[in-house]
Amino acid sequence: MRVVLDTNIVVSRFLSPYGFPALILALWEKGFFDLVVTEAVLSEYARVLAYPFVQARHGLGPDEIARS
Repeated sequence: MRVVLDTNIVVSRFLSPYGFPALILALWEKGFFDLVVTEAVLSEYARVLAYPFVQARHGLGPDEIARS
């Protein structure tokens, strides 16, 4: 199965290690589905993770966001 994850799911997982977003990402990491992304989707993930109020919560720097 191939899945595209909404930015809200990805960002929520960075903000909390619990809940459905964390479960969804854990299932992907275990190979239950293939994650489908485009450059545009990756850019949106990075852009939202870099919002100051979001970055203050997850504590990742620009380099860490880029690697994530």
